[in-house]
Amino acid sequence: MTDILIYFLALLYSAMSFICFYSNKAGYSFVKYIYKIKNINILLSIEIIFLIFSSFILFNSTPLNLIIGVLMLAHLFGVIWVISNPRNFYEAMEESIDFHAGLFEQVIVATYLLAALASLISRAIF
Repeated sequence: MTDILIYFLALLYSAMSFICFYSNKAGYSFVKYIYKIKNINILLSIEIIFLIFSSFILFNSTPLNLIIGVLMLAHLFGVIWVISNPRNFYEAMEESIDFHAGLFEQVIVATYLLAALASLISRAIF
């Protein structure tokens, strides 16, 4: 059961990477869209979906899947930061986007792809 969920989690990460990459190449930035303060609900929805899937995998896997656990903690940290101090979060995001406009989107795409790869590697290890 957890194998299927790990594959699905990797597929979700890959889909997010594809959406971010394709929207950037098409001239529309999905990353900049979700990192605007008026779209906080969209960002939280995406983070919570990843948090739910990764936590379900983590708590149903034997032995404990540490790679999925690290991914879950990263999403948990993001959700807590956005909820507890949204102004600070969005200021940090705006500074990063303004300073590294093109690089920021490439880093987001690479991060999602690395998370997908880490998910698949965790399936092989644990």
